[in-house]
Amino acid sequence: DQRLHELVDPLLGDRYEVAEIKRCAQVALLCAQEDPADRPAMTGVAAMLNSESISLPMEPKQPSALIHGCTDRETTSTYIGQSSRTIDITITSSAPMSTRVRIILDPEV
Repeated sequence: DQRLHELVDPLLGDRYEVAEIKRCAQVALLCAQEDPADRPAMTGVAAMLNSESISLPMEPKQPSALIHGCTDRETTSTYIGQSSRTIDITITSSAPMSTRVRIILDPEV
């Protein structure tokens, strides 16, 4: 659960539910699928975000931007790898820095 906290705006402090953060991350990955046919419609996105009773696929495919990289010349995203429970991404910009993001899909396992 600690890694999920890194996705949250620090201004929220502790005023959020970890389950909501996990759900938002999973929906975001579904919206970034390479094949548009695999992406949910906006009505589906709204329903997934507004209802806990709608189940989400546990293992979305690799997001398109992570497979092909970003088109911005100054920023690139590199898909590092995915286990059944995590997705690792490195984002590099023209500035002398790099950010590594790990999305944990199911930290309880």
